[in-house]
Amino acid sequence: MMGQTQIRIRNLLKIYQMLFRGPLTRHTLMECSGLSLMSVTNLTNKLLRAGVVELTDTDKPENKYGRRAEAVSLKTDEPVWAVLDLRNSMPSYTLFTADRRSYSTRPIEGTDYAKGFEGLLKQTGDLKRQYYLRGAAAITPGPYDPEKDRVSNIRIPMLNGIPLRETLRGAMGVDCFIEEDVKLSAAACAEHYTAADSLYYLYIGDGVGGAFVTGGSLISGLNSMAGDPGQLVCGNDTYENLLNTAAWREALKTMTEDEAIARNARIAKSLIDIIIGILDPHAIIIDCVYLGKEAGRRFAAETGSLLSYADWRKLPYISAPDFSEQVAYLGAIKNMEQRWITRLVNDK
Repeated sequence: MMGQTQIRIRNLLKIYQMLFRGPLTRHTLMECSGLSLMSVTNLTNKLLRAGVVELTDTDKPENKYGRRAEAVSLKTDEPVWAVLDLRNSMPSYTLFTADRRSYSTRPIEGTDYAKGFEGLLKQTGDLKRQYYLRGAAAITPGPYDPEKDRVSNIRIPMLNGIPLRETLRGAMGVDCFIEEDVKLSAAACAEHYTAADSLYYLYIGDGVGGAFVTGGSLISGLNSMAGDPGQLVCGNDTYENLLNTAAWREALKTMTEDEAIARNARIAKSLIDIIIGILDPHAIIIDCVYLGKEAGRRFAAETGSLLSYADWRKLPYISAPDFSEQVAYLGAIKNMEQRWITRLVNDK
């Protein structure tokens, strides 16, 4: 059973996320949330005291005496979240406003990853002097162990030796939330695609990774088929070497984009056959980050069309993610929102 604190956290998060739609009156918030007007007023007042929202008069009367209703809206003029992306050949960071819109993205220049990481620490260290950030998160290319403060990954070996939380705290002056990309993405997808009882998130980029969500629990890991499908063997090579960004660039040297997508779809179909045979997910979200949104949708649709129905299984729903931002970014922001709201409620 939920305690009173957990209920307040849940309700405050609900009101906060409803304001992503735009300015809403307290009466509208009451109707949409199912909470009492008194509860909505108390929650919006808490956000108001925290400097998170602002009130503006509307033309709509609030009651029969003609008093104008006040609309509650999020302040979105400056960024409040920082997401550090450590997954690719060169790190970067993106700032987001309270309504999850991208404020700015800063790729880091450097001759190699080590130089790029140094540049990232310097630039993000300046953020606390420029903005009042509510939270920062780092997305890693492999599992992160908070007890050892280490990342374990094959793609960027240099990261494995860095005490990441300690290093980022020293540079930014804030405690940084750290998590593996596929875990963040799978959790965000599972929350979005609520009709699926079980969901597999397949990431295709510089590497190939995955995570399986069933019954609300996430399964992944370096030594698990659910977490590292790119290391499975396809013919004389691994799926990662056949599907990653480098393989895509190589394919485009001799193929049109449509031909290269068809090639990728055939390879991805054989990988998904294995995933279905072992995990039997109700939905599979294919996130091929180097293709972009439109080509990514075509790739997912073509991969799904190659799957054949068998009497012993029901084919899963296959789709590309339909979020405005990268899925892992959304997962990181959702986590930071939850942590920040929890702090706000606990701060009497």
